[in-house]
Amino acid sequence: MKIKEKFLFRKTNLLFVFSLFLISESLFAYVPNSTDAVDQTDYTYLKAKYASVLSLDPAINTNSADLALLTAKDGMMNGYVDMDNQLTPNAYKDIVIVGSSIMQFWSNGITAPADMVTDLAPLPVMNRGIGGSIMIQQIHYFSKLVPPHHPKVVVMYNLNDIDAKTADQTFEMFRYFEYLVHEYDPTIVFYIVSGMPAPTYSAKLESFVKPLDVLLKNYATFRPNTKYIDIYNSFLNNGTPNATLFNADGLHLSAAGYQILTPLYKIPLTQSMDLISGKPTIVVE
Repeated sequence: MKIKEKFLFRKTNLLFVFSLFLISESLFAYVPNSTDAVDQTDYTYLKAKYASVLSLDPAINTNSADLALLTAKDGMMNGYVDMDNQLTPNAYKDIVIVGSSIMQFWSNGITAPADMVTDLAPLPVMNRGIGGSIMIQQIHYFSKLVPPHHPKVVVMYNLNDIDAKTADQTFEMFRYFEYLVHEYDPTIVFYIVSGMPAPTYSAKLESFVKPLDVLLKNYATFRPNTKYIDIYNSFLNNGTPNATLFNADGLHLSAAGYQILTPLYKIPLTQSMDLISGKPTIVVE
């Protein structure tokens, strides 16, 4: 093969590979309608779409299963509300961490091998994880989870829709929650945490967790005051879930798992708090 022909052959191959890369990156791409703090077009659409599902009125929410979901976590939520009512103003925290049991159990005294407040110190964190909660419940309880604390930062981790929803459907609800955060206060820095490759989820990593992560990461790059924390690869061992970082149930984290999770949260949250307070810091993206 002549030199010129070799060059053209290699150039064609490179263009082909680059084209495949662009296609793969765009498969789950989200293109926002605006750069406002809240995308009102999308927000209005989501509110209308989920209005009946989020209603506590049986005449509106005629699906008894959906209605039951909205009250299923009332006991835990009411316990948090009682705790909040007893807080003095200086006891409120700048960082509120919400989500599922991985967050809830990161709390001393709740069958956990680690304690969020201790692990993330001196960051001013408030743990408001709700074990077993799904995203529609997080949306339902939003007014009790976030506004009472007037936070500067909100962090969300939740993968519990994996058995009942698609990645696209779950992504919609993450968007809805982000809009609620920034409708309440557009200056809040909202962190979306990637999915965790728990051994229990092995069969759905390719069909749910990875596609959802692509959507969430892409979304966070477009949305004002929205950031993404990637924890996925840190819980792998040679490309598969690292069982040593999880309990025997293959779902919840072991003490070793929380040791891995701690800096993945602490580094970006420290940077955000430094920036909010005006303290010089080295930002690592």
